[in-house]
Amino acid sequence: MLSKIFFETLCQKYNLGILKRYSRIPLGLINAKYLLETNKGKYVVRISVRSAKQLAFEIALLNHVKSLPVPQLKFDKQENFINFYKRKPFIVYKYIEGGNPKKITTNLIKQIARFQACFHKLGFSFKKNIDREPYTYNLPPAKIKRMEKMIIKKTPKIYYKKYFVIRNILLNIKLPKNLPSGPIHVDIKPENTLIKNNKLSGILDFDNSYIGPYLIDIGKTLTWYCIKNKKINWSYVKLFLKEYSKYRSFENCEKNNIEDIIKHAIASHIFIDYYKLTRNIIPLSYLKMLLKEFYPVLEVINNIEKKKASKITYPRN
Repeated sequence: MLSKIFFETLCQKYNLGILKRYSRIPLGLINAKYLLETNKGKYVVRISVRSAKQLAFEIALLNHVKSLPVPQLKFDKQENFINFYKRKPFIVYKYIEGGNPKKITTNLIKQIARFQACFHKLGFSFKKNIDREPYTYNLPPAKIKRMEKMIIKKTPKIYYKKYFVIRNILLNIKLPKNLPSGPIHVDIKPENTLIKNNKLSGILDFDNSYIGPYLIDIGKTLTWYCIKNKKINWSYVKLFLKEYSKYRSFENCEKNNIEDIIKHAIASHIFIDYYKLTRNIIPLSYLKMLLKEFYPVLEVINNIEKKKASKITYPRN
């Protein structure tokens, strides 16, 4: 826990008012977050594991889409959005009232779809003048091969079989190179969603944001919101896509790859976390959760595709 003196100094530096109380926010797998309550309101301090350069991309993006229910950033008296605690960069933003959704409903699906469509539409005018590493879920064969060396070296052998299935799925998916692209969140899930009075009040944690295909972003959201009990809720998928298209129209190259993008979203998410496990970024328990909840969906999709292929008849010579 950071000291009271640190937070009192921070309140003065950011003109947040007089500190009343502070506490650690327990949610969050990677970044550390603290809630500050002052005579002016509530604020969040998020200490990032990412570099200041990467954080600068997130700040530029949040300021670009601040008309949406996203964290509203605060800057200090020198108009700096980023400061440091023990060499770790941190940002400060207004606390967003609301709680994580306890149940996925059709109303929530429509609100998430609306948010993501508006976010993507705003992204068309986002001027990327800050370097950011290529989006994580771009996984060409050469990159998979490089990462696999570390995965095989440090992953317990009991997880090899599922890993190779996932790896092969990714190698066999060929997404078009001309997919519409822009800023993508790639982590819109219930833990990063805030609801108040049944209305979407905030989407959090844009530190995973990149420049990449919008369809990748959609696939990730569908993974988190449309899979339950190891099955895809296709009615939710259709509802999401229908609502999204009211605010941003899909191009033909996107429409033709919806099923592949869902498969890619699930497989790439698990693949990346195999790699993160080797770098001690996530605990083994998190990978186990993904394998338990999402891997069976990949198996079902694979079995369906095999059955379809077996029904194809080829003309004799």
